[in-house]
Amino acid sequence: MTDRMSLTCPECNIGELLDMGDGSLACLNCDARYVSPQRLCPFCEAENELDAKMCLKCGRSLRTTCPRCSTINPVKAETCMSCGQAFDTIGHIAAREELRQADRFSLRAETVSGVKAAELAQAQQRADQMWAQEHQRQATLLAQRQKQRQQELRLMYVAIGFLVVAVAAIVLIALATSGG
Repeated sequence: MTDRMSLTCPECNIGELLDMGDGSLACLNCDARYVSPQRLCPFCEAENELDAKMCLKCGRSLRTTCPRCSTINPVKAETCMSCGQAFDTIGHIAAREELRQADRFSLRAETVSGVKAAELAQAQQRADQMWAQEHQRQATLLAQRQKQRQQELRLMYVAIGFLVVAVAAIVLIALATSGG
């Protein structure tokens, strides 16, 4: 007969088994429970064979295999006893996926915001450029109108000068023909 305190846990291969007083054994390291020679399911307390991978009553896994190093760990272990890899529950996976989706949508929103900001800046630049062109066109048009007005005034002064000379010539001719 073997002393129960000297038995090593078949689940974690590290902890010693402690007699709980009710005919069951519990690992001091991973808290796995056994009824010699059977293992208790941590979910429904059903008795299963020591080497069983799934509970015969509830169908849940009785072991967790590390995805990194393939070490078999207790089903309720949060991290691998060998390499320290964290084991995810459905809740953790769902939360991480939700966060990833939120990050993806945030990134898309930031990208869209960046694109919209760039489009807005580009539109503002085009509007500023068009305003500058219009301002330049208006200034050129004003200069042309001023030049045209000056030319019209010069032409008018020349015309008045010719008219004065013509009237003076007519008056002189009329005086010369009437006086004599």
